[in-house]
Amino acid sequence: MIRIIKQYIIRAIFISCFIQASDSDPMPYPIDLAVYDGQGSLLLSWTYPDSIKAIKTRIFVQEFGSKEFILLSALETEHLHYLDTGCKPDNRYFYKVEVEDIFSRIHHSDLSTPPFGTCAVINDSLVFNKDINSLQDLILSHIAKKVNKSDPYIDFYLIAELLRDSLGVKHNWIELFPLDELRKIEDVIDKVNEVINPRLLLSEIFAYEQRYRNHLYLDPVAWVSKVQVQLNKIRNNWTILYKEYPQALKDYDIIAPIRIVGSQWVDNSLVLKLYVFHSDQVSSDQIYLLSGEEYIDLEEFRVPGSSLMTVPIPEGWKHVDLMMDDIFIQNCPLIDNKSVLYTINGDIIPMEVDSSNFIKMGINSSSVWINEVNWSPYSKKLDLEIAGKPIVNEEYIIKNNDMYLWEVKPQIGYETQFLDSTLTIKEDITLPTVISLKISNNGNFSTTEYIILDTIPYAISRNPDGGNWYYSEAYTMGSTNKIIIDNYDNTVLPELFVLYQNYPNPFNGQTRISFDLLEDAVVSLYITDATGRIHDKLVEQEYISSGMYNYTWDGEGRSTGIYFITLQAQIGQNPTVIFSRKMIYLK
Repeated sequence: MIRIIKQYIIRAIFISCFIQASDSDPMPYPIDLAVYDGQGSLLLSWTYPDSIKAIKTRIFVQEFGSKEFILLSALETEHLHYLDTGCKPDNRYFYKVEVEDIFSRIHHSDLSTPPFGTCAVINDSLVFNKDINSLQDLILSHIAKKVNKSDPYIDFYLIAELLRDSLGVKHNWIELFPLDELRKIEDVIDKVNEVINPRLLLSEIFAYEQRYRNHLYLDPVAWVSKVQVQLNKIRNNWTILYKEYPQALKDYDIIAPIRIVGSQWVDNSLVLKLYVFHSDQVSSDQIYLLSGEEYIDLEEFRVPGSSLMTVPIPEGWKHVDLMMDDIFIQNCPLIDNKSVLYTINGDIIPMEVDSSNFIKMGINSSSVWINEVNWSPYSKKLDLEIAGKPIVNEEYIIKNNDMYLWEVKPQIGYETQFLDSTLTIKEDITLPTVISLKISNNGNFSTTEYIILDTIPYAISRNPDGGNWYYSEAYTMGSTNKIIIDNYDNTVLPELFVLYQNYPNPFNGQTRISFDLLEDAVVSLYITDATGRIHDKLVEQEYISSGMYNYTWDGEGRSTGIYFITLQAQIGQNPTVIFSRKMIYLK
């Protein structure tokens, strides 16, 4: 019994001593500290086990010849680096680091042989740029110096800002670059290319090591690897930009002088964003927005020195036409309570929160997209095709406002899939109405694009798949939009007709409407206004032979505005081919 009591007493004393030592003595787990020399600085870098949860770090220094360490800095949060810029050139300094954890225990670096470093002399104080805070800054600054050496009048800053972005998508120049500068830098592009690509550039960046490595908190090994990685990234971005630039000029040149680029809801009121792409082509004061009998003169909203215009829209407008003189430029549907962008290629996509960049060429990259649409407002039938390469764990749904229409169930694979469905919209639906594609990852749905169903029938498809919208020349639901001419029996129709633009257009009085029917078919030809109300049926469900047909339409007694010619043709039981053109009646 006495022996057992002794064992318990000894064990209690041992535990008590261990606890006291744990609470007060420095722990035997050293902080692994390294010191790196640099011009005008010494970089301290340390590591410790993940089990240590630091709350405070103290850094001590001892100059060679001094008798003791002094506190250099106390850091209240977890740190792994410290830059000492108060060192004297050519002097040697010893360092130690103490880390206090959440249990108030102290962990320290090696005290018996503390690491040391020598502060190197600054060779040229003018070389150091305090605005350089990253390797990207350093490399772009060096490239800028070389570019300006070849031509001091080149402003490399705008290109440098573009190189900072994460590229890999098309249309970087159109979407991200100041468009009023796009043509001006045409002579600069090749000069920049000559600076960025030579192999010598890497060694030139390495030469900055002693001056900048410590300030960027990099050890010698990290410096070498990260300089190479960052330079390769900049070069890869430049390769994309250099290749894209000629096409960007072509795309920019064919954009209309002014376009509606977005509609934004601000405090329950709708404003339109318009962008003047070619101010030299906007020579007339007659630029206006038209909606039915109402219009807004845009001249008063132009801001000197700015290409962007913000225009409040009256309550009740459902769509808007942009006109310059008597020339129709663009039609945009207005969506209630949704801020959207109207891309140059004709897509309608959500506007990002607090977006300051309103110019988009096309839809954002996504795993799937809406690829083909065939809409009949009379039967309320919507043929819809979804295409893409689905991703595991993603969900895809089609909604009409808040109502689910189609839960898309693709198979996961590497090939592009084409899935189609015929959807029936509610008979009592108010047109126009909004259809949206939503994609979810882990249950969080976000909208990727919208289409609008209005009172006018239409058939559109992306060609090539995932590309720009065009009026459909064939019905290719469930398959690629690349038309295979021989595949007539596989639900792919050849072009049935050519509907020509009316002449004259704009017109005052009468205009001629012509179409060329390539095969015998059941045909309808009618005129509607912008609200979808039918004004005239020139041909209604008539079986006519192939050939050229001409009709005259008289606008006498009708309101000035936008009208639509719509031609429908059908062969046997094949799907109806639909095509519409806009015409402008001016009194």
